[in-house]
Amino acid sequence: MKKIIIMLIGLISYTSVKAQDFEEVLTAEVRKFETTDTLQRKMDASNRIDLIAGKWSDQWMAHYYSAYAKLTLSYLLTGEKQRDAIIDKAEAEIAEVRKLNGATEDELLVMEAFAASARLSVKSGSRWKKYGGIFDAKLEEAKKLKPTNPRIYYLKGESLFYTPKAFGGGTKNALPQFEKAATYFKSEPKDKLDTIHWGAYRNEYYINECKKGKA
Repeated sequence: MKKIIIMLIGLISYTSVKAQDFEEVLTAEVRKFETTDTLQRKMDASNRIDLIAGKWSDQWMAHYYSAYAKLTLSYLLTGEKQRDAIIDKAEAEIAEVRKLNGATEDELLVMEAFAASARLSVKSGSRWKKYGGIFDAKLEEAKKLKPTNPRIYYLKGESLFYTPKAFGGGTKNALPQFEKAATYFKSEPKDKLDTIHWGAYRNEYYINECKKGKA
């Protein structure tokens, strides 16, 4: 009996250390990805997140942030095929997160809205009707589940930021969305990896750009 207890204690300790290692390495790479503004460094961080997702394949957070990184990169890459290819991979990671039943439904809907927005941006002229509808529907569904999720308003603001004024976009209409997102971002804990908090860094960037009157 004593041996069994010792073995169980050892197993629990081992699991805790492994989980701590996972959180430390993933947190570091997500932070690097978020704060760097160069394409190559973002790609490097994204590749390392993929390696983490491969090593800890049963951890939904790794797949979630892998999807986030890929969708972000899709806006920075050039070429329709290249962009669609990385969005395909991001959607596969989102599907993996759903299988693992980790992220809350509102966060998954937001990520799916992000994917729809990425698809639209690749070829907006012919895709706006299909993916614009998916984007709006996903965000509305997420808002019903958790209206204080800042990423809802961040993505909506980003969409308006790049939409021509003639179609209801522009900085004037985008700014209130970013400011609302900023309010909710402030209440999110930043010290826990399992509490999703991406978007705050870019949200501040857009607020500053809106106040300059750009786009």
